[in-house]
Amino acid sequence: MGVAGSRHPEAMYLQSAVETSPALDLKTAARLVGYLVLGGLGAVALLVPLAGVLSYLAAPLYPVLLGWFLYGGVLGVTRHPRMARIYLLANVGILVATVIASVATLIRLAVSAPQPDTAVTAPLYLALVLVGLAIGITLGVRRRTPLAQSLDATSRSGI
Repeated sequence: MGVAGSRHPEAMYLQSAVETSPALDLKTAARLVGYLVLGGLGAVALLVPLAGVLSYLAAPLYPVLLGWFLYGGVLGVTRHPRMARIYLLANVGILVATVIASVATLIRLAVSAPQPDTAVTAPLYLALVLVGLAIGITLGVRRRTPLAQSLDATSRSGI
């Protein structure tokens, strides 16, 4: 088939690709699981008020929420700090808004016996979750890299 030591170009390409790709270490795996869990919780926390307000009209948004969830997995494996920060803070904003709405509902139920009118509370819940999403995205976009990290990156690049 050939002289000993000679290789096919495809085999050399695959070997070089395997050697240069970063290994899936424990830190990357933990980041992947963390992003997927947080993205899944955020997607479900956004899905509940969407389905409550829009009913069956929310069905076309389900693939968008699935994409939101899967994007967390992509961010967990790749290194894109700005988008990861936006993704994390957006999900945290959704979850904080959901917790606030849940606590407010529990307090209202404890104070007065009748159940709240869902025609009023469902749109308010959706609005609160969307405000949490917007605040999280805004904080993620506006937040800068800490000075120590930016100086370290500058010194590594030789600037």
